[in-house]
Amino acid sequence: MSKTSSEEPPHVFVTCYTCHERMHVPVRKVERKIACPECGRSVRVPGREEYEAHRPKTAAEMVRDVGEYDIAIPTTPVAPELIVHTPYLDVKAHVRRELEPERPKFTFLTGVFTFPWTLDVLPRWMGLSAGLISMTLVVAVVVAVMGGLPSLQAAPQGGVLAFFVLPLIWLTIWTASYGAACSLAIIEGTAGGNDVIGEWPEPHWKEWAADLFYVAWLAVLAAMIAWVVTLPLTLIRPDWSQSQLVLGAFVLLFPFVLVSALEAANHWVPVSVFVFQSLGRHLGTWLLFYLLSALLFGAFAAMEYGLIRLIGVFGIVLACPLLAALVFIEARLIGRLAWRLNS
Repeated sequence: MSKTSSEEPPHVFVTCYTCHERMHVPVRKVERKIACPECGRSVRVPGREEYEAHRPKTAAEMVRDVGEYDIAIPTTPVAPELIVHTPYLDVKAHVRRELEPERPKFTFLTGVFTFPWTLDVLPRWMGLSAGLISMTLVVAVVVAVMGGLPSLQAAPQGGVLAFFVLPLIWLTIWTASYGAACSLAIIEGTAGGNDVIGEWPEPHWKEWAADLFYVAWLAVLAAMIAWVVTLPLTLIRPDWSQSQLVLGAFVLLFPFVLVSALEAANHWVPVSVFVFQSLGRHLGTWLLFYLLSALLFGAFAAMEYGLIRLIGVFGIVLACPLLAALVFIEARLIGRLAWRLNS
């Protein structure tokens, strides 16, 4: 059963009755609303007073309430079910007490860097790796064909390019969409305190495309904020490269925007006061996350560079599984960051 100390707030599982998505969230002093990560519907999370009123009594509390009377104390208390009504389109939120998942020993290390190769994640990692490898091979064929096209006339050139470019576009959309859908599932599941991801994306590319569109929107929003933030620096120091400044600011801002979107009530306007306040309360957690992310990307760049130096362009193909692992591990890190901020 969840602990109720002030250091470790109790958690409840809130189930959206529109799409049946389960969210593992902490109970705070006052009730609040969160957005369902799947359908965006507003779901109410009960406050501490309501939570205490519905939680099952411990054996000691039952003895205290009954006094001298002899009662049969159940060894395993039955967790009651609490139906919470939300005002948004009469949606019901089903809240029930469950065992809190085991806390990881090390937030950013336990089950993170081996995550892509666990039993339930391995097929998804292999699927994303296959998509990246296919994209790379098609690009290599296009480049090779274009090298022999100058001797052809204009019409055959267009036909040959269309034969390869159109499949490349579809492969890119499929791979990017699948990667975005799996990454969001990893982030949301891990942020809910789950070690095993229970809700993977459905095998439907249109749903994956919706996730890709949402991640792209958050990336555009982070890029716009990065441009606004770095604009005064370029005015003060015209010799500085604005593109490099914007890229650096984007790398720092995108995880923040993504975590804010998980916490905010409106996913399209990811402004969360709680996440802003976490910069002061959990500054060390944020710094550790950025440090591990930098080391992760640096290790990937070093391995890819070594593969290219060793076996040439074929090293790019071999680096595709590493890139897929990088995406999953980074999503796991962001999920653990969100979980740590709420714990």
